[in-house]
Amino acid sequence: MLQLVRRPRVRFVTLATLLTAWLPLVLIAALGIYRPAYLKFLTISTAPLAVTLALPLRPRQHRETLSRNLIRYSQWGALVLGLLFVPVWVSSLRNLYTNSAYARADYRGIAARISAEGGAEATVLLSAPNQWEVFTYYFHGSHVLPAPYHPTAEVAGAWIDGVLAATPPRLFVLYWGDAESDPQQHIERQLAQRAYKARETWIGDVRLSEYGLGLLEAEPPTQMQVRVGEWAQLEGVAIPEAAFHPGDIVPVTLFWQALAPPPERVKVFIHVMNAEGTLVAQNDAEPGQGFLPTTAWVMGETIPDRYGLWLPLGLPPGEITLQAGLYRFSGERLPVATGGDVLVLGRVTVQP
Repeated sequence: MLQLVRRPRVRFVTLATLLTAWLPLVLIAALGIYRPAYLKFLTISTAPLAVTLALPLRPRQHRETLSRNLIRYSQWGALVLGLLFVPVWVSSLRNLYTNSAYARADYRGIAARISAEGGAEATVLLSAPNQWEVFTYYFHGSHVLPAPYHPTAEVAGAWIDGVLAATPPRLFVLYWGDAESDPQQHIERQLAQRAYKARETWIGDVRLSEYGLGLLEAEPPTQMQVRVGEWAQLEGVAIPEAAFHPGDIVPVTLFWQALAPPPERVKVFIHVMNAEGTLVAQNDAEPGQGFLPTTAWVMGETIPDRYGLWLPLGLPPGEITLQAGLYRFSGERLPVATGGDVLVLGRVTVQP
């Protein structure tokens, strides 16, 4: 290194800028950690690359160590490289200022929504640690928790148990970059078993999910024993007997059993109907919040399937009816043995 520094300054600067420009690309290739998201780290190469292109344009008094032909070739080379990069720069600037696909998620709007619906006491889980800085800039609650990075199932379960032990009044999760931070989705899988997902919205590239909490019944308090389709049976259901208010999340657990090997994947729907028979809320998903598809069911095994039902803010007081069923991806519903294609699960009282 000392010998390199003692060389003519121009040669040292040229070599240093070239090495710095190539370093991020070499490290990504050598370590085998390429991801499309990692291309942003190539911005580190921008400044040294610009210096390299500018070296042939340096003042004449600094060129005496180089031949006239070398100077001429390097100038032409810098010009050609600069022209080659112009379309890339123009495209990058256009994407930066006009292409919504390159815009960062609206964390200000996400924070405002969580504050309005859950208040400052809401618990917010961040699936990726590097969300902390930008999210907490807008959200000033004291219960913002970054999830562990690359957790095992045991670590994720213990962490979720610790979060839920505090019985948060509202639980929100910002899923972003979880393909990198939690590729096995252990955090989301644990929440599917321990909480009741009510709503999910994509805001840019952030998936905002809202969960309700409740007792995790292992057995159905209400027995039903109703066959749905040719191979599924609803063993029973768990619905709290307490009254609810608009804006609350009603936790519902369905207990399914496969009477035969399921031949296809289907979805579950739970509808909330008012006294006039109008649909006022619903939750549709594959069983287990997508982690227990029917094709993975084991014949004879009882499967607890948890859902949260968010009650609209303008819902008037009175009784609401909860209905459920199964439907194919085509939209066709599976018939219910008792008639029709809908099961009445029970009723819930809504108070002002």
